[in-house]
Amino acid sequence: MKVNNIYKDIVIVGTGLAGISALKNYINTSLEVAVVTTGEKSFGASFYPGTWGLGMVYSDNEEDKKDFVKTISKVGGYVNNENLTKILVEEGKNSVLSLYDLGVKLKDSINNDLVVPCYDHKGRTWKGFDFASAKESFNKLFLEKNIELFNNSFVIDIFNFKDLSKGLLMINKDKSLTFIRCKALIIASGGYTCIYDNNFSQEKNTPIIHYFLEKLGCKMKNLEFIQFIPTSYCSKYRVVFNERAYEYVNFYKNNEKEVIPKEDKKYLKERSTYAPFTSRMKSKKIDLHIFKENVKNANKVYFKYPKNIENIEDTLIQNYFKWLVDKYGKIDEKINIIHCAHACNGGVEINERGETSVDGIFACGEVTGGIHGADRIGGLSTVGAIVFGNIAGKNAKEYINKININKDLDVKSIVLNSISELNKIDEKVAEESVKYFKKSLYYNTAIIRKIDNLIKLKKNYKKLLNSLYINYYNKENCYENLLIKSQAKSYLVFGESLLNAMINRKESLGSHYIEK
Repeated sequence: MKVNNIYKDIVIVGTGLAGISALKNYINTSLEVAVVTTGEKSFGASFYPGTWGLGMVYSDNEEDKKDFVKTISKVGGYVNNENLTKILVEEGKNSVLSLYDLGVKLKDSINNDLVVPCYDHKGRTWKGFDFASAKESFNKLFLEKNIELFNNSFVIDIFNFKDLSKGLLMINKDKSLTFIRCKALIIASGGYTCIYDNNFSQEKNTPIIHYFLEKLGCKMKNLEFIQFIPTSYCSKYRVVFNERAYEYVNFYKNNEKEVIPKEDKKYLKERSTYAPFTSRMKSKKIDLHIFKENVKNANKVYFKYPKNIENIEDTLIQNYFKWLVDKYGKIDEKINIIHCAHACNGGVEINERGETSVDGIFACGEVTGGIHGADRIGGLSTVGAIVFGNIAGKNAKEYINKININKDLDVKSIVLNSISELNKIDEKVAEESVKYFKKSLYYNTAIIRKIDNLIKLKKNYKKLLNSLYINYYNKENCYENLLIKSQAKSYLVFGESLLNAMINRKESLGSHYIEK
C-alpha cells in the first residue's frame, strides 16, 4: 500500500479553540506546520451546533484572582494541579480579550453585569464567544503559506522515534494514507466523550487519541471525571438543556406521571444553578430520578416549556431562548430529556509549559487533565483552551530548535508494521465491539457507577479486545476498515484505563458518583 510521506516542523492535531490558539504562534514565521482535523476547518466542541454559544469568565483584579483559584480548587475537590489553575486564572483575561485581535466578536452580559458561573459562589466578568465571527477569523489562518491543512483526516497511529522526532499516520479524505514526520506534536484533539452512546461530541468515528499517547508513555490524570449534561431533544433539535429552566418545568413519564417525587421537588431551585451532574449537591436526586427512569423506559422522560419563559430577566435564559427560537422557531410539543457526555475534566497530564511526560509531545484544551478537577466552573473550559493552547504553541516553537530529524533513520518498517497489526483485526467484530462499548459504557458509567459493574465491564472489554484478532493479513486496505479497526482497538484499550480510574476512586467526588 502506498503511503504519502511528508516532513514538517510542527503538527497540530485539532482545530478547536486550543488548536487555533497554538496555531497563531506560527503565523508569519518560516516554520512548516501541518494542521490535522476530522472536520472541514474550524471544528470540535468549540463549534458544536447544539449549544447557544460558549461563555467565558475571568477575574478582573488581584483579590478576585486569589478567590477564583481557591474556588476552582474547592469545586474541583482539590484533585486539580493548582499550578495550572493559577496560570489559568492569571492569563484568563488577556487570553479571552486576545480574541479581539483575531477579529472575533465577543458578547457582553446584560447591562455588563457580573455573571455567577455554574458552580461558582460569586459573579465574574463574562464574555460570550461568537461562533460566526470566530469561524470566519480562524479559517483565514489556514490560508497562510507555511500552514498545510489536512481536513476530514483521521489519526490512526502516533510514533516516537529514536532521534526524538515524532510521526503521525492518518487516513485522508480521499481515502489515502499519509505519514507526517515532525519535530514536535501539539495535541488539541478534545476529550473522550465520543466513546459514549449519548454524547455532545462531533467526533463520530474517530479513534481515541489518548490511547496512542498512553501507548507512547504519556501519563493520564483524573480520567474518571466526565461531565454529563441534561440534553433536550424533539422533532426539531437536540440541544443542551438550560439549567435555569429546572424551576419552570415538570418532568413526566410515558403514563404522564411525574418523574420527580413531591418530597424532592424542593431540590429543583438548587438544581437550576448548575448544568452538569455533580454528586456534591443534594439536588443530585433530580438527575438520579431522570436517569433511572430513562434507563427503564428507553429515554422517554419529557417536559414542556411554559409560555413566555424567554421573557424572564436572566442573562443565560434570555440568551438561550433567543438562540433557540431564532434557530428552530417556536416549539409547542413534548420535549424529551436525557443526560449526554458533554466534557472531560480528565485527560493527558501536562505541566506548566503544556508538555506531556513524553518529550516533544505537547497538549492543550479538553484533551488534558488537571487544570480543573472533579467539577469545573462554567466558562473555564473555553478559557483553558485559549490559555494553554497559546502556552503549548509557544513552548513547542522553542523546543524544536534543539531537534534535527534524521532522514536516514528507517521508519518505514515501523509504519508498515502498524498498518499490518490493524489488518489482523476483523472488521465486523470491530464494528460490533464499538457499538457494544458505547452502549455498555453509557449505562454503566454515565451518572451512576457501581464498582462491581465496572469490574465486570473491564473483563468484558478485555475479552472483546482478544476477539478482534483473526491472524491474517488483508492486502486490500481501505479507508473504512482501517478506521473502524483502529477505533475499536483504541476504545477497548483506553476503556480499561478509564475503568481503572473509576474503580480506584471508590468514593463519590464531583462528577464521579459511586452508588453504594
